[in-house]
Amino acid sequence: MNAYEQLIQRLDDFIRKYYKNRMAQGLLYVAALFLGLYLILVTLEFFGHFGPTVRTFSLLRIFSICCLLLRFENCIAIFFYVEIGQAHFL
Repeated sequence: MNAYEQLIQRLDDFIRKYYKNRMAQGLLYVAALFLGLYLILVTLEFFGHFGPTVRTFSLLRIFSICCLLLRFENCIAIFFYVEIGQAHFL
C-alpha cells in the first residue's frame, strides 16, 4: 500500500468517525428533546387536567417532532456514512 492509498484510507476512516459522531449527537439531541417536551407535557397536564383527546394529541405531536428531528439529524448522517465507503477516489 503506497502513501496515497494510506492517506485515502485514513481520510475515509476520519470521515466515517465524523459521521458516527454525528449520529450519536443526533440521538442525544432527540433524547433530550423528547425528555424535555415530555416533562413540559406532564407539567401542563398536572396543572391543566386535560382530557384524553388533548393528551393523546400532545403526545403524538411530541413523537412526530422527535421523529422529524431524528430523520434530519441521523438519516442524513447515515446516508453520508454509507456513501463515503462506496466512493472511489482517483
